[in-house]
Amino acid sequence: MHAIGGPGETYLEKAKRVLFEREQKLKKKLQAIKKHREHVRHERHKRHIPTVAVVGYTNAGKTTLIKSLTGEAKMHPENKLFATLDVTAHPGKLPSGMTVLFLDTVGFVSDLPPQLVESFSATLEDITESDLVVHVRDVSHPECEAQLQDVMTVLEKQLCVKASLMENMIEVHNKSDLW
Repeated sequence: MHAIGGPGETYLEKAKRVLFEREQKLKKKLQAIKKHREHVRHERHKRHIPTVAVVGYTNAGKTTLIKSLTGEAKMHPENKLFATLDVTAHPGKLPSGMTVLFLDTVGFVSDLPPQLVESFSATLEDITESDLVVHVRDVSHPECEAQLQDVMTVLEKQLCVKASLMENMIEVHNKSDLW
């Protein structure tokens, strides 16, 4: 019998152990993030602040739309993939005067590797608890229709977004000037 990390541990055994420990550490971090997000959502519900989740493919214009709706000067939309890597909330007012929080979500991607599905889904859980979903689409993109199907599949199958949210989703066609 040999001790962990002792002279009897082969290189392959050590590499497997190190990878396993890293995986466990990342899973713990992911759980902590999920717990924090649940707390934030709970606080929003306590305050009765309606939320509008703005979803869409990466680089479709979600942040630009939110900036134009909120006038938030701190927001700096970038014309690049994955400019937003975490869900952020931005207060704004609807034309009726009602205060809402616009949730800027991480962008969708095609053919997400299975290893990343869990962490990707964790960043999008806020969508399931929102009061309204706005889907921003880059209609100039050559894969526009395939992207639509990807987004709908993720919302319905992976995130299990309520039917009422799906039926009342607002679709925004962006970049139509590039079409």
